[in-house]
Amino acid sequence: MCAVLRVKVLFEKSHDNSGNVTRYHSQCKTITSDKIFKTWLKTHLRLVKALAIQGDNRVFKIINTMFEVFDANKIQDNKLIMQTQIELAFANTISGDIRTSINILSEILSEDEDSNVLDESMMSYINLISILNKLFMNS
Repeated sequence: MCAVLRVKVLFEKSHDNSGNVTRYHSQCKTITSDKIFKTWLKTHLRLVKALAIQGDNRVFKIINTMFEVFDANKIQDNKLIMQTQIELAFANTISGDIRTSINILSEILSEDEDSNVLDESMMSYINLISILNKLFMNS
């Protein structure tokens, strides 16, 4: 609600009573639809992380939706796609589907041999998931 009010106030400041754009508006930066779209995807990724940690099964529906969006919009952001795949592996681990998680992780690692997208934090997360998989398989 607060963000909506802030946007409304900025809009009102940027337009005079006749609807014309004022000088204040020309000083504001414009946000492109690409930036809004990427922010939306990253917000979904954070939601996926939160739901996966909680073990909520809705995570699979959101991840499937994200992959559909990636395909439909021909998203080429390999890092975002791999982060989503890693979250899918984690969600499978938490839900008890260890085999699927292991398959996803090995697919990610084989894809990364060519693209070299994985950074240190992503590799650490993959290692954590692998450790959890081993622990759950032995119990």
